[in-house]
Amino acid sequence: MSSTQENSKKTRAPRSENFTPPEEATFVSLLPDFRKYIECKQTDAKSREEKNRGWKNLVETFNSITTGIPRTEKNLRNLWDEIKKKAREADKADKKGTVKIVAEYWDEIWICEISTCSFVSDKPAT
Repeated sequence: MSSTQENSKKTRAPRSENFTPPEEATFVSLLPDFRKYIECKQTDAKSREEKNRGWKNLVETFNSITTGIPRTEKNLRNLWDEIKKKAREADKADKKGTVKIVAEYWDEIWICEISTCSFVSDKPAT
């Protein structure tokens, strides 16, 4: 391999630390206040500008509340995408018969997995 090929390869940016459960809980608790910006589906210039401003405010609020490493907008957007992805996957699994607790959270359904429990009957075995 020539040196020009080696130089043309992109190097990965260092990975940030995983979100801790308290950080995820803080993020989820902030979502209702910023729902207007996060879930906006409009694509005109004014809406995009408001959405970007909303995300920036969310990042500032999040970082002022948490004591861990400061998170970037990209970090929080990725966390939001992962939360939505897990909820969709859990919803699919729920439709296949997996035991779940379903909690309604604004207009979306958030799924909290619980361990599968076996049913215990009071009736004696015959």
